[in-house]
Amino acid sequence: MNLYVIFAVNYHGHENWTTPKKPKTVELQLVELTHLSDVAKIYSLKTKDSIDPLYQKFLEDYRIKYNSEIRDIQIQLKMIGELGARKDFFEKNKGAYGDNVCYLKNGRIRLFCIRWAHDVVIVGYGGYKPLGIKSWQEDPVLNEAGNYIKEVAAYLIKMKKSKMLETLHGVLIFKNNS
Repeated sequence: MNLYVIFAVNYHGHENWTTPKKPKTVELQLVELTHLSDVAKIYSLKTKDSIDPLYQKFLEDYRIKYNSEIRDIQIQLKMIGELGARKDFFEKNKGAYGDNVCYLKNGRIRLFCIRWAHDVVIVGYGGYKPLGIKSWQEDPVLNEAGNYIKEVAAYLIKMKKSKMLETLHGVLIFKNNS
């Protein structure tokens, strides 16, 4: 069964990850990717108005041109679901200290994630890191995807610190403030 949780983050983003837009607040859902979840629950971000989660959009956008890399990232996610979100599966420290923002990579393809706990991973969007750039921040698509997941991580940390978010056996539990 999919878990839907609606929350809002500031989004300075791009429509279709290519066209700049003004900052706005976007309602997001965390959708469990049940076909990947087992020991660890794998969630993907989904905007309220979109049909598919960002992970599905990532697959659609890059599967044809980078089929073997995408297939390997799918295998990595399946392994994470089966074995747990071990630190060595991820490229770590891609966000602020302590926010657990990281990415999965294969070749030049990156998929941004939040390794929330050993049994919870939240995947966002990613892209191709072109040759000739040193960091993902230099590419507009990767920069946007990375900043987007960092905003989500900051929001979740804020919720956890205010005791409005807990994790229990791979399930994120959002508590009402009343």
